[in-house]
Amino acid sequence: MDNLPNYSCMCPACLGQRPITERDPVSQQDAKRSYFTFQNGKILFSDTVSDSFTVANAKPVFTTDQIVQQLRTQWGGSPETFTFSWSPTSVINYSTPTTPLQNGVSELSGFSAVSAARKASVKEAFELWNDVVAPNFVEQTTASQNQIQVAWSSNTGNGTYAKVFQWVTANGSNSYSGTNYKMSRSEIWMATQWSTHDQDSDFFFGGYGPTTLLHEIGHAIGISHPGTYNAGTGNISYNASAEFKQDTRAYSLMSYFDVDADGSGTDHIGSDNVWKYAQTPMVYDIAAAQAIYGADTNTRKTDTTYGFNSTAGKSVFDFSQNTNPIVTIWDAGGSDALDVSGFSTNQYINLVGGMYSDVGAMTKNVSIAFNAVIENAVGGSGGDLILGNEVGNTLGGNSGNDLIFGAGGNDSINGGSGNQDAVGLLGIRGDYTITYSGGIFTATDKIANRDGTDRISNTELFYFLGSQETVQASEFQIETDSVTAVLASPRVDNNGDRKITSNDTGRGIQLVKLDTNAVALDFSGNATVGSTGSFLSLKLSTGANWVPPVTTSGAYLGVADVTGTSAADSWLVLERSGSGASTAYKGYKFNEKTDAAGVAVIASSTGQTISLTDLLKMETDNAVDFNGDLAIGDGVSQVIASPRMDDNQDGKITSADSSRGIQLVRLASGAVAIDMSGEATAGSSTDLLTLKLPTGAIWQPPVTTSGAYVGVFERISTDTLLVIERTGTGATATFKTYEFDADGENTGSATMVGTVAQTLSSAQLLSMESMMGVDFNGDTNVELEKLLLGTVGPDTLIGGVGSDTLIGAAGRDVLTGGLGWDTFYFGDLADTDSFTSVVTDVITDFVIGEDEVSLNLGGSYRLKTMGNYNNLRSFAKAADKLLDGSVKVVFGKVGADGYLFVDEDGTGISAIIQLTGLKECPSISTGVL
Repeated sequence: MDNLPNYSCMCPACLGQRPITERDPVSQQDAKRSYFTFQNGKILFSDTVSDSFTVANAKPVFTTDQIVQQLRTQWGGSPETFTFSWSPTSVINYSTPTTPLQNGVSELSGFSAVSAARKASVKEAFELWNDVVAPNFVEQTTASQNQIQVAWSSNTGNGTYAKVFQWVTANGSNSYSGTNYKMSRSEIWMATQWSTHDQDSDFFFGGYGPTTLLHEIGHAIGISHPGTYNAGTGNISYNASAEFKQDTRAYSLMSYFDVDADGSGTDHIGSDNVWKYAQTPMVYDIAAAQAIYGADTNTRKTDTTYGFNSTAGKSVFDFSQNTNPIVTIWDAGGSDALDVSGFSTNQYINLVGGMYSDVGAMTKNVSIAFNAVIENAVGGSGGDLILGNEVGNTLGGNSGNDLIFGAGGNDSINGGSGNQDAVGLLGIRGDYTITYSGGIFTATDKIANRDGTDRISNTELFYFLGSQETVQASEFQIETDSVTAVLASPRVDNNGDRKITSNDTGRGIQLVKLDTNAVALDFSGNATVGSTGSFLSLKLSTGANWVPPVTTSGAYLGVADVTGTSAADSWLVLERSGSGASTAYKGYKFNEKTDAAGVAVIASSTGQTISLTDLLKMETDNAVDFNGDLAIGDGVSQVIASPRMDDNQDGKITSADSSRGIQLVRLASGAVAIDMSGEATAGSSTDLLTLKLPTGAIWQPPVTTSGAYVGVFERISTDTLLVIERTGTGATATFKTYEFDADGENTGSATMVGTVAQTLSSAQLLSMESMMGVDFNGDTNVELEKLLLGTVGPDTLIGGVGSDTLIGAAGRDVLTGGLGWDTFYFGDLADTDSFTSVVTDVITDFVIGEDEVSLNLGGSYRLKTMGNYNNLRSFAKAADKLLDGSVKVVFGKVGADGYLFVDEDGTGISAIIQLTGLKECPSISTGVL
């Protein structure tokens, strides 16, 4: 305890100087204080709303935590880290005794008992502290050692002070790396010589007496001055002694310095032209007290109104009684309001915790404590500037021309009865969707966690702070009705790739029907049945609602913006009739701004024909898919042929081969084109080569059957393209080509060479497959020397110009080797015919000396040749006898025809295969004839 000062607070009158209770009015700002003005339809801010400071000795701005530390540690000792608080902390007793505690102090000799009215003033001061902290301050009628004693005395050296360091014991460390000391007794001595608190009448709202009591109680519960100054020691002034900018009585009644000492121009001259002082603990006093003891979470935790029409239960918060308030509001819950409707001055109302409002005749005189939330506010009859906080606020401007910012949260704002009320939004105009219905504007901020969605009434202006733009509310005053049907909702090319995919979720200008039976345009693209918004109603020139001439579902494609075609904005409502080749389009033109706001009037009720070319151009201009072909402009509506490519060059098409060859596609305009990229899908519109006749007309393919076209072959040397057409399937399939020359073409087209299709043989088609690495005929092979594998049923397998292996497998198969040295494989009895069976495989072009028949017999084979027999049956019987385990193959003739019998299992009894149609005895090697 040796390093603790012998502290007593010696506030301004300790030197015998009477505190200033009257101030020269300087310039009474009540009548002319203005936060904003309207000039030429714009809102302009004045410099009044500012927390700037202009002082000779500039000082740092402290954070809340720094200021709290100052208010707990500036006791004048060293180090400046020790703090004080009461123990126990659940109850702190106090008294204003008739007979003081006889503890031998010098002040007892000048003790003066006070009236019940004076005691009531003391009690009210303790209750104001009691409201903000967790411990209960309990009044006692008699003095005792363990309490705060308040008394008046003439023997104080003309000083008013608190003796706080009595019965103090160390009790652990604090958050500032210092020691906390527990107090269990304190005395407050009020000088009877001070005219500011020597009479009961001195204790009025805004008087120096009540603020002195609050100040000394602050010391008695452990709150110091904001700096290491104390009255009676040296020249104390703001410039010389304040350690930070906020060290004024505007922020803390523990400060020595008037509210305007910082050069801010803060005005605490009341409406009676008399200087006023704080009537409650102020913002940082409450923060410091709650840091010591915790907040009182039961204070006014239901719905409470402060100001006029007060329900706060304390007259200091009732502005019909306390007409010049200097207060900070602590509130523990409920939906609360600050009502300053009884003042006629221009006021600044700020609901943000820790910030100050300019209320009534003064500035910076009403604040809301940190961590307290006041949800609602009502302005007065002047031109008020109102700022909400982060929660959903209900804000009313009342009379006068007001500017109201809801700020965060979803707010309800009523401008009031002024004729130039404005609602402020923090962003720029484009950041908001503003709709109007039933007298209510709904402003939705597209930027998250900023303005939210506000419901606004009785406003004439919108002010966008981000761009400092003032907009007449009538521009948004378009009555909305609920949507009963969406007549057209075309999709938009969001990413600019000129096709519509699942990534393009936006919608163009929609055509909707409202519950008023009006047809309207929805520019948001978000209309659904039951939704409301800002709609542009479509009207006849008579003012009646336009009734669409076609009611069929899907008849309307959307709305094209043709702004620029006339002085006014113009809209074409697009209508479709018919389908396929008979599809026709019309447009109904509407001119906006030729009638009342929110209405577009039809220019011609008969409509005008829209060509497909014009429709596709509108798609390009609007980036909207009007005709639903998933393309923007003349894009792909159908992929006619899309052959697969042998990506890994293994001679066959598998799931690993995902690429496509040159595709044949149909466009939205009806033209047929070639897609060189192999990536065309419905909606794509690039790398397209249109096919034309020699006359320049669009070529129309002669075959329209699905699958009739198998792809496009490119003759690189001559830059010629062959469109390949197929007729029939399987062995009966035939192929034709249409030749197009792209040489010298820079117009994205290729011209047909002649008009007659050329026949294409299977061998030629297969040769094209091999050259291009593309599977034109869909047999999953792209090489001429390849393996052709049948299925369990009847198959037709055709080789190409190379050497092929054909395996028919089970069933009646037709095998054609084609050119080259081919092998026909038979693996078991099911592959061909026994002489007792009716199932026969046919080899159509077996050439002895070139082609081979491969038999899966196993082991070494022996061949026995027999002579001629009269008939097949007798030959078969003879062969049957001759076949055994060593002789497995017997050849003989019946007339001019040769027959081969093969014993599959070598028993000579069963599983005998008969090969027919041979002229000569074949040669045989292991497994191969």
